[in-house]
Amino acid sequence: MELKDRFKAGGIPIFVDVDYSLRDVSANGTPGIYRSASSPPSFFRINVCLDEQFEEAKLLLNDPGYQVKHPVDIASFDAEMKKLGANKVPDIKIPVNYLNLISLFIFMGFIFWLFYHIIFS
Repeated sequence: MELKDRFKAGGIPIFVDVDYSLRDVSANGTPGIYRSASSPPSFFRINVCLDEQFEEAKLLLNDPGYQVKHPVDIASFDAEMKKLGANKVPDIKIPVNYLNLISLFIFMGFIFWLFYHIIFS
């Protein structure tokens, strides 16, 4: 990814992750869920690791030729983060069957609640 290389060369450590909130899912239901889970991501989030480099990161993002005034040694930063166990993306995947079961329980709870209020009101 060109952006990762740009920030690495500039001395700004970043963490890039997928932004699922901006995914375009026009088909609802199981086809939309399947397409969303199996297709490559459309959008990414760039997280600047050091708060004091945020403004310079915005300048570097807009101008590839920008020279960072306070660069960090990326190799030592990455080694320290790896030693601490940071920047790991959790691998949490909920099968569609579990989502269907959860939806069924919520729906059945609503039906029981509705019948309870109809019968005992």
